[in-house]
Amino acid sequence: VSATQQFIVALRVVEDAGSSWRLAGITEKPAPVRSEGMQSVWDVGFQNLERKAGDAPIVGGSATEMFLFTATGLGTATMTFGLFGPGADSPSRTVTFTARVSPNVMIC
Repeated sequence: VSATQQFIVALRVVEDAGSSWRLAGITEKPAPVRSEGMQSVWDVGFQNLERKAGDAPIVGGSATEMFLFTATGLGTATMTFGLFGPGADSPSRTVTFTARVSPNVMIC
């Protein structure tokens, strides 16, 4: 990503079961990216696109949790996310993403 650019890490989850992803940490101090928060989007609208006329609407199910970040400086940041079940103190699964922040380049 370029410096000052925003980007999203999107992770699928079954929120009906009480599971959710959490940002466990960003490795690199000072981190070249800043977390701006998380927004969850339920997939119900997409699931209902495929139902036939007259069928009952589909409810519940999976969601996509989107974590927004802003690149704040040059460097590489490793972001680790944990999948937590209801009431869990430790994640049942982790995933890691790496963001490399490059200088903004203008070509004239």
